[in-house]
Amino acid sequence: MRGQNNPQVRSHFFVGLLTMLIDFLFHTLASSPQETPLYFFAKFSLATLTDFLPLGSKLTRAVFGGVIFTALTGVYYFAAAYFANPILSCCFVQAPAVYGVPYQVYFVLGNFQVSDWLLIFAGVHFLAFFIASLLVKR
Repeated sequence: MRGQNNPQVRSHFFVGLLTMLIDFLFHTLASSPQETPLYFFAKFSLATLTDFLPLGSKLTRAVFGGVIFTALTGVYYFAAAYFANPILSCCFVQAPAVYGVPYQVYFVLGNFQVSDWLLIFAGVHFLAFFIASLLVKR
């Protein structure tokens, strides 16, 4: 069976797309500066691939998939910081500013600052995948 005719493959694609769009919306409305196109492509790819994991029921997939997607996103951010490449992310030293939230660093991993902004982004990434996974019917 070809992938484009398989509804299950399409649902994984739509989970990735919706996750990326929710993240894009958050970046557009609540943070600055805007992330790079490769960042959003990576979010789409990671969410799509995470949704392919056989994680059980719909709710289990949403919860554990959200945790896995958030962890993979953290690895992506850490790699962007390690390589200090502005194509991977606009903000490879610290997370983008979140409007109305002061910046506070909790600790540093290598080059990368773990801050309240980063924790907010981790929550947004989890919720984006969680919501997308629950909204896309399977």
